Amino acid sequence: MRRTKALLSCLLALALVMLTACGARQQTVHRLSADRVTQAATVSQLQEVSDLIVVFTPETQENVLSRYSDGNVSTGYTRTTGQVTQVLKGQAPAQLVITEECYTADDALWTQGGYLPMETGKPYLLFLTAYDDGSDYAGMYYPTELERGKYPLGQALTTADSAAQWQVYSLDGDTLSDYQSWYRQVSALYPDLF
Repeated sequence: MRRTKALLSCLLALALVMLTACGARQQTVHRLSADRVTQAATVSQLQEVSDLIVVFTPETQENVLSRYSDGNVSTGYTRTTGQVTQVLKGQAPAQLVITEECYTADDALWTQGGYLPMETGKPYLLFLTAYDDGSDYAGMYYPTELERGKYPLGQALTTADSAAQWQVYSLDGDTLSDYQSWYRQVSALYPDLF
């Protein structure tokens, strides 16, 4: 009987955590079909190919959408600006602008891979790639390898934590498992940050 009560209490607590986490994010998430070009297959390659590695706290986020003539969204991204508190590689511009490969439309989050948008006011370790000078996005950066280029700081994460706590979208658990492996390797490289 005592074991049943403990199990029910745990299940109730888990349900409450899940509802709270879902309330913090959009309730519906759609994964965009997109070819994922691999820039880095390992953490050491992630460091090598990234133009900028910074500790960053997002302050503002803007949903940038392009629409078809019928009003449907053709493409979109989240334009994020904030405060760089530490530069670990490269030279950060005075105003760092990041394009996150996700956007919201019709109360749903549209994203690529396992990427979820950064939360304003919370610090992250970011591995960023600069857009080419001739690009429409020149002067801006994007997370190298999507979710593998973005690591939340200031919280002790364990494998028992949910994908929402890890800030990763994972339907089957494979994306979360892969991200956790990268997270462990990155946190070992920068132990003072984690």
